[in-house]
Amino acid sequence: MNVEVPRVAASAPSEQVVAGLLEHGAVVVEGVLDPGLLARFNTELDPLLEQVSPDRAYLNPLIDFFYGDRVRQVTGLAASSRIFGEEILCHPFYTEICAAILGPNCSSYQLNVAQVMERGPGAEQQILHRDEDVWVHLPRPHPDASIVPVRSTPKCRWLR
Repeated sequence: MNVEVPRVAASAPSEQVVAGLLEHGAVVVEGVLDPGLLARFNTELDPLLEQVSPDRAYLNPLIDFFYGDRVRQVTGLAASSRIFGEEILCHPFYTEICAAILGPNCSSYQLNVAQVMERGPGAEQQILHRDEDVWVHLPRPHPDASIVPVRSTPKCRWLR
C-alpha cells in the first residue's frame, strides 16, 4: 500500500498540522526539535540502548513479529531521560497539537507510552498503524483517543 503523507515545516501554523492529522491520519513535520537538542538527547540515549539486545522475546509471537529481531527499544523515557522529560515531552509544539485534537473530547490527557526504538540494519519496516487499535474496548467509531508523535533522528531512532 502506497500512502501519501503530507509534509509541513515546524514553522507552519499548528492548525495546518492538525488539519493534516484529521484528514490523513499522519503528517510529517520537519524541524520540530532543534538539532542541538537532538544531539544531547542521543548522547543521553546511547548508554540506555547499549544495555538492550535487539534479539529478545516480547509478550507474544505477534508482537515478536511486529518488532522483529533488529530493533532495540527503551520504554519509560520520562523516568530515564532528563532531556526527554524536561525539554521534549513538554515542548510547546506537542502540547498545542494535543490540546487541539484531544482537548475537545476530554477534560485532560496524559502520556501513555514514551519509548525510543532504534531500528538496526536489516530491520523490517513497520506497517502503518494506529497505536490505539490495541484498545479493543473502545467503541467504534470514536473520537481520537491518542496522538503518537514519532520522531526520526539521524541515528535511525524513532521516538514515540
